[in-house]
Amino acid sequence: MLIPSRGRPDKLTRSVEALKRLASGNHEITYAIGCDSDDPDTIRACVMLGAGVRAYVLKRRPSLGQIVNVLAEQVPADVYCSYTDDIEMLEPGWDQHIADAVEEHPDWVMWLRARVAHTFNLYAIIPEAWRKAAGRIFTDYFPYWHDDGWLMQVWHYAKGIDTWVALDVAVREMEATAGKTHRLHDFPYWQAFFASRDDERLEEAARIAKALGWPAVDRPERFKVVPIEEFTQEQLDQRSEGGPRTPEYMQALNRAKTLYAGA
Repeated sequence: MLIPSRGRPDKLTRSVEALKRLASGNHEITYAIGCDSDDPDTIRACVMLGAGVRAYVLKRRPSLGQIVNVLAEQVPADVYCSYTDDIEMLEPGWDQHIADAVEEHPDWVMWLRARVAHTFNLYAIIPEAWRKAAGRIFTDYFPYWHDDGWLMQVWHYAKGIDTWVALDVAVREMEATAGKTHRLHDFPYWQAFFASRDDERLEEAARIAKALGWPAVDRPERFKVVPIEEFTQEQLDQRSEGGPRTPEYMQALNRAKTLYAGA
């Protein structure tokens, strides 16, 4: 379980304790927590969580995906799940759902589809076969969101299908800051940047498919399925944790602007 965490030690503790309590006991699970070096409370929480939890203390990165990639490299596994620190697992045997799915599809990208109130959250499940073929789990572009959409789109292009496997589990959002997003700035620009990189996703998908021994997909652009979600400014303000544009955020933004000037 790959869990970047910042500034929510109590929620992180509750989230990991629920995962540990409801695991089947049939599998060896490592809870790899990505901590920023300027966040001692999160580091301390990881120590208190005890067995199975490994904290990796990193200088804060421009990209959220970079943290997930580093965690996966540090804790080699048969399968990885990108998770968050602000939800509580309610599903007994959640890990067995993952193990059964990966046994059936050992090189497929799949998703935990977590029921939250009247909607769903998606958390990527990545077998080692895919991670090795791709050379990573997520991109190193985005300071928030977008990486799941990128991965889902690459999967569709690589496999040449417009369906995806979702494993339903029940979770509960935690109160107060649940759903709040760090560094949620310049959303229209990041949406446009994401859309501008489709050729890169097509190239990545072809490379991964070849590495996995899958047949080449004829006209993979037919399987473009990830919508560009729109939000009003009021909705973005509600989702944002607030705060200034950090130096790390500006590094990510300036890098993106070298690739796409935007509108």
